[in-house]
Amino acid sequence: MTKEELFTQILGIKGLEIISLKTHSDRYEFSVRSILAQTICPKCGKKCSKVKSYTNRTIRDLPISGKKVILELEVRQFECDCGKFFLERLDFVRANQHLTIRYEKYLYKRCKGVDIEYIAKKEELDWGVVDRLFYTYSSKEIGARSDWEKVTHIALDEIALRKGHKNYVVVVLDLLSGAILDILKQRDKAFLIKYFEDKGEAFCQQIEVFCSDMWKAYLNCAKEVFPNAIVVADRFHFFGKCQEGIDHARNSFRKMFPKAEELKKLKWALLKNPENLTVKELEKLNKVFEKKEYHLLRLTWDARNTLRDIFNCPYELEEAELQIDQWIEGVKKFKIRYFFKFIDFYQTWKTVILNYFKGRFSTGKLEGSNNKLKLIKRRAFGFLDFEHFKARAMVEFY
Repeated sequence: MTKEELFTQILGIKGLEIISLKTHSDRYEFSVRSILAQTICPKCGKKCSKVKSYTNRTIRDLPISGKKVILELEVRQFECDCGKFFLERLDFVRANQHLTIRYEKYLYKRCKGVDIEYIAKKEELDWGVVDRLFYTYSSKEIGARSDWEKVTHIALDEIALRKGHKNYVVVVLDLLSGAILDILKQRDKAFLIKYFEDKGEAFCQQIEVFCSDMWKAYLNCAKEVFPNAIVVADRFHFFGKCQEGIDHARNSFRKMFPKAEELKKLKWALLKNPENLTVKELEKLNKVFEKKEYHLLRLTWDARNTLRDIFNCPYELEEAELQIDQWIEGVKKFKIRYFFKFIDFYQTWKTVILNYFKGRFSTGKLEGSNNKLKLIKRRAFGFLDFEHFKARAMVEFY
């Protein structure tokens, strides 16, 4: 067996033979050609074997033993009886591309979960080539999915594509599996209604639960397009409004007692859940709460904890509503003014907030998804093209 025959087997590309081989310290250069006697005319569909001329094409293939593989391909131009002139198409490389299909797929797999620039440097390829390749293959992978057919529980979350620019993208998630279904560039109500209605009436009818933060466009859209869905305001976003009351109280007392050392650096201890407090933080809070002048701050903190306990208890909706009504009465009775604005907020969104108790659905368990999206965003460095970000996110979450 000659060296060319041996490397033809190693190369393993069907219909291709090696004419010659040059070995360098960092690469193998193969002169190759097709052994197929004929091809199909793209115009008339008949077999054609008349070769008109030859040209060369340089193609990169999978590495062998850590060395780059360069194919110098002899490409034939055919002339068909129908008068059509055309270059032969080969199964192992896409038209007008300079990487074999198997090498493209290899690069695509390597890019998952890794910075594209890192792969480009490792493979000594242009960043733009690897980026376009990732986008091409990820689009095919995403397009081949049919996740929507089985979806019954939907959650909407959002992430700022560019920090400080209010450039939010909407992440559509399967609430049960945590899989990303889509990423949307707009979050206004009209756009969202059209987006979901375009998926068909059957899809809108099959949605049983819809969960999101307190953004009006999300909640109002869900009420209009998902007639059978329980619309739930995420409890953690809702509870964030309660935390604002605590922080308002802290700021108020800091202004009333500007020289009080015990009120300094108290913010995170007040906002933490009691069970997560360190011994030092708990001692600091107790020192503050023991003083008569801080009695209202203590009542505010206790009220926040009581409300949290209500949401943590296994109440049915009716009982939870009664408990919250009693909590509101207590806030008003003891004149805990820092929660008055929060109570108005609750009354406005009461139905979707209380729907939490129908199945205890929230986006809290999907917080890991949001963190992973932020990691993908950081890996992108300077480039944050929406479509490419979307492709990366959806591929890496599947």
